Amino acid sequence: MSTQRTPPGSRQQLNIQNSTMHYNSDSALNTSSNPDLDDNNYIKITKSLKRTLGDLPFQPLSSISEIKVMFAELKTQQDQKFELLNTALMTIVTQNQEIQKSVATLTHQHQDLLAKINHLELENNEYKQQILTLETKLDLLEKCARGNSIEIRNLPVQTNENKTVLNDIIHKLGLPLGLNTPI
Repeated sequence: MSTQRTPPGSRQQLNIQNSTMHYNSDSALNTSSNPDLDDNNYIKITKSLKRTLGDLPFQPLSSISEIKVMFAELKTQQDQKFELLNTALMTIVTQNQEIQKSVATLTHQHQDLLAKINHLELENNEYKQQILTLETKLDLLEKCARGNSIEIRNLPVQTNENKTVLNDIIHKLGLPLGLNTPI
């Protein structure tokens, strides 16, 4: 079942009144206003008309005043919200400035503490060097003192031992050995 399409046969069937026409499959638009140029016209191009203010239905003044009242209420609500937002923003800005001041103070204190720590570490290293030097000297002095000392074992313990008692004991021991010089 094929469908055959043909352009309308007469102008009365189209009911065209001085409109711009497109001819057959021609890509150019016919800009002439004379519809009697060709009988092969089959496409109707119409121009849509815009609605004018006169076409709008009449609105009573009360509805316009209601709209104005609604806009005024909306404006006051928006102004209140804007004020709240502005107040909150100013509070945040103030807090941000205080936080920046606190961070700057803490940074300064941190740098001071780092400088003190570095100074104390240097001082600690100097003290360690001095301690090592003193320990070396002490070891050397102890070695020297041991070289000039005499250790005597297996002597009975004396009750009131002091230098004179020890000197007498050493002198008595040195006589049988032939030590004439006092120790």
